[in-house]
Amino acid sequence: MSTLRLEYDAFSATKETVYAIATPEPTDTWNPLSHASIIDAVLESACDSGLVVHREAYGLSGKPGHDKYGHRMFGVIDFSSGTDDYGFSIGIRNSHDKSMAAGICAGAKVFVCSNLIMSGDFSEKRKHTPGNNFLRLVKEAFTLLPGQLENLTKNLDRLKLEGIDDQQAEHMIWNAVRAGAINSSMMLPIWEEFKEPTFEEFRDPTSFNLLMAFTERLKGENRISRVDQAYRKLADIFPL
Repeated sequence: MSTLRLEYDAFSATKETVYAIATPEPTDTWNPLSHASIIDAVLESACDSGLVVHREAYGLSGKPGHDKYGHRMFGVIDFSSGTDDYGFSIGIRNSHDKSMAAGICAGAKVFVCSNLIMSGDFSEKRKHTPGNNFLRLVKEAFTLLPGQLENLTKNLDRLKLEGIDDQQAEHMIWNAVRAGAINSSMMLPIWEEFKEPTFEEFRDPTSFNLLMAFTERLKGENRISRVDQAYRKLADIFPL
């Protein structure tokens, strides 16, 4: 359920390549964190919380040999959730060129994009200043994450058991338009996806499968900020 979208001057990279990027020397007012330290903090905290890593994906700005190669790092780490319907993910970002703050986001659906927009159910950012305590923030976030994930799992499982008829589905789609989660032009595509889903496992008329219809059609939206807004408002509509 996570997505690492790399645009403009960013390219996919292995974790070993990311770890090999040198960190600039700090100054009195700027203390850049190594890309590796942020990844390690997430992986170590996840292990301590009992989460099992399912997949990792990373990206770096620039190409090898370019003077800005590796100045920015983006990543998504997926964790097993015991179901194929959804997963839990952590999105991270970092920079060595003062272009953006170090950031982390978490949720059942995470977008991390090289245009610097991140979205998820939890999100924090810290500038690269002395004493910003970003790595400590990562570890503290994981003390709260298990409880949040348990609550999210219960809500998603509830939606799977919550049957809806056509009239109720139409009403929820209308509510999504009124709330600004989607444009009116998306109503028919979402309705058609709900009635004839792309994936057979989402055929039963449940609230969860209606949410999956929204998700499938939102894949075609190119503006990450628009997708972020949609999911935040859908979380209230269903509710999550």
